[in-house]
Amino acid sequence: MSKQCPSLLEILHRMDRNRFHHFLTDIVSVTFFRSTQYQFLESPQTGELKKFRYL
Repeated sequence: MSKQCPSLLEILHRMDRNRFHHFLTDIVSVTFFRSTQYQFLESPQTGELKKFRYL
């Protein structure tokens, strides 16, 4: 019997939840940044996005 290819949904479920969360956040952040006058505030420790601030 041939093994069924995992669906995209199954792959996403298997992904590390943190990584998936950051992946979604990055997409939203870039889209948000490009469509509005917002600025990224990065965490000094990790360099990760913390929040937006309206310019």
